[in-house]
Amino acid sequence: MNLSTILESNPLGIRWIDDGILYRKPMEFISSWSHRGLSAYQYVCGHCGLHNVSIVGFVATHRVMSGPSNLDREAYIYICSNCSRPTLVVPDQPYSPRPKPGDNVPNLPEPVAKLYDEIRASIQAGAYTGAILLARTLINHVAFDQCGTEGTFKKQIEALDKERLLPKGSKEWVDEMKDIGNEVTHELKICDPETAEHVLSFTHMLLSLVYDFPNRVPKPPI
Repeated sequence: MNLSTILESNPLGIRWIDDGILYRKPMEFISSWSHRGLSAYQYVCGHCGLHNVSIVGFVATHRVMSGPSNLDREAYIYICSNCSRPTLVVPDQPYSPRPKPGDNVPNLPEPVAKLYDEIRASIQAGAYTGAILLARTLINHVAFDQCGTEGTFKKQIEALDKERLLPKGSKEWVDEMKDIGNEVTHELKICDPETAEHVLSFTHMLLSLVYDFPNRVPKPPI
């Protein structure tokens, strides 16, 4: 589609185009993107998790034309210095995408690592109820991987406790996860961010104790 066709159909109310700027009907607004050096912005990349200070990106200027005065509003896209993917920054609003909550846990087997990442991604996306259900599924995988236990969630918790894989005082927390999961499944409860964050914190602790810390102990020479 060429420029004349666009202007004839005029789907956006465009009046003319000049130097990359789309001019709409008078007294409404002007929008433009430009590539220029930006002020340094410090953030954690929501794509790769790098603590990042970027000065590379684009700026969007949105001009609201009201009577004799104009009001310019700007938004920014910063490019991560590690993964080269974009982050949207709008003044007085949280940047997007936000980083995944929680920390990485080394030495996880692949199915457990995938589920843990899905829990973090669900909370990042605001899917708190889904994160709770995934956490229960992750406990199932840990119990089977470490104890060879299948069956009910209660039976798997008891197996983990019997093998002393649950830290002292944490069995009550796992029982709480069971109860929350039952409420979500059978009573149609919607979980809140605080509950999901608590479950993520416990999950991180459990995975660290079961998989990461034992691998940090130096192996005796053969």
